[in-house]
Amino acid sequence: MKTKLFTLIALLVLTTSAFAQSTTQLLDAQLNVTKNKAAAKFTRTITKVNESLFEVKINFQTGELMMSGTYLDEALTVPEGEFVYFFANGMKESQGAYLAGQRVGSWQRWNFDGVQKPDRYYQEPTALLSAK
Repeated sequence: MKTKLFTLIALLVLTTSAFAQSTTQLLDAQLNVTKNKAAAKFTRTITKVNESLFEVKINFQTGELMMSGTYLDEALTVPEGEFVYFFANGMKESQGAYLAGQRVGSWQRWNFDGVQKPDRYYQEPTALLSAK
């Protein structure tokens, strides 16, 4: 019985890791990939959700989350969906959505102490095209 349970757990762990392919990178102060641990200010974890969606989390070297969001491409050039940014003290800095690489809708913002700042509003990309 113990052997079957162990085999089932091992199979579950291997199956889960096969679907959630993650890569971790060191980033410098300008968020460029670096191999120099001394120059690294952030750590970026990229998890491939499917062929066209990549979940990204960037953490400060102290471990606190700095950014969380998703991209449509492996090169991480086209943000898509909900993004959240944080200050180093753990307070939320901003939150909003991207559509096909552009900020859209209302973006909430806060200062370093957690006091809410005025929202910023961004037009939908189609609205920008029709205005030209």
